Amino acid sequence: MNIVELLLLALGLSMDAFAVSVSNGMCVKKIKLSDSFIIAFSFGAAQGLMPLLGFYLGQVFIERIKHLDHYIVLILLTFIGVKMILEKLFPSHKEKKQCPVEGLRKSELLLQAVATSIDALAAGVSFAAMQSDILISVGIIAFVTFGVCFAGVRIGKRFGDAVGSWAEVAGGLILILLGLKVFIEHVADHGF
Repeated sequence: MNIVELLLLALGLSMDAFAVSVSNGMCVKKIKLSDSFIIAFSFGAAQGLMPLLGFYLGQVFIERIKHLDHYIVLILLTFIGVKMILEKLFPSHKEKKQCPVEGLRKSELLLQAVATSIDALAAGVSFAAMQSDILISVGIIAFVTFGVCFAGVRIGKRFGDAVGSWAEVAGGLILILLGLKVFIEHVADHGF
């Protein structure tokens, strides 16, 4: 995976966290610059750690599934992308937006960071299948997520829900297209 593809993957994976960051920026009254930094750092750290965990879990099985690596990448990235799109288009009625008016508690922020980074765990498995340099990959994912989420909090504070609402659809499409690209390149080089 080249640097442009890795940046696009990082951007796609960070869209859930971006949407939540925008929501945090909208909901929390009197959000400070330091709060924006803490939120962005939390999401960036979680998005960096989850693919690392997925990579090492994937390493356990990689020799048994190496001949299927292109299918695994296609299936995982497509699944993550479709899930992101469907969650936006068909929101769960169980999800209730609650605005922490006075500020986010550390436990809420941790829960948000972990919940939005579960998809990155699956991406880490695909890194194992592609034999990617995991340290560079997770570093880029963490850095991009930090930047996107920091901007998301500030945008949420200023502009509200209009920006974050379709970010997940865009991220989902990016992940699906990356999965297809990896699959098509492998088929072109090696066949099915």
